[in-house]
Amino acid sequence: PVSYLRRFRAEVEARLDVVDHFVVASQSAADHLLRAYDVDDSRIELIEHGAIIEVPGRRVVDERHVLEDPLRLAFVGRGWRKKGLDLASDLADAGAASGIEVHHFGPLEEPASPHLVGHGTYDNRELPRLLRDADIHIVLLPGPCSETFSHVMTEALAAGLPVIGAGYGALGQRIRALGVGWTFDPQQEDELPSLVE
Repeated sequence: PVSYLRRFRAEVEARLDVVDHFVVASQSAADHLLRAYDVDDSRIELIEHGAIIEVPGRRVVDERHVLEDPLRLAFVGRGWRKKGLDLASDLADAGAASGIEVHHFGPLEEPASPHLVGHGTYDNRELPRLLRDADIHIVLLPGPCSETFSHVMTEALAAGLPVIGAGYGALGQRIRALGVGWTFDPQQEDELPSLVE
């Protein structure tokens, strides 16, 4: 594997000079490119994915939904370790005793906690309704890998829900810039449960 990676890196470096302009979707993607390769940063342009998402204004909140219902988080997307299934499962186990629910919307690719409430695959166009029907309060983005944008975050914001996501990469940058949720470090095993509690 190491020799393959060296060969791959050499092939990429050999082709960098033919690229006039690098377009990236987030500052974190530009930072990764600059750390990996010797590229003049004047050749990099940041253009975020899609249209600007307007965060809905403050809504009238049903106090019973907040004060009497259990806290419900949604882990959305492919259910595997790369996207944070292990952290979502651990949180579901820890929350079972305290009345916190963790729901999963999407295909399950690896074994998960029996406390993770599964909803199965879904049509992206139906996600806002599904989240609303399940009385979800917050969308959880627990993946340990640095994201370059996160379509799920955009879908959560379009549904009017705040998010919890990794503090690094595009997730952390977007959450802080828009003020639409909370960040944590997926490498620190106690940080997510503490934040949710």
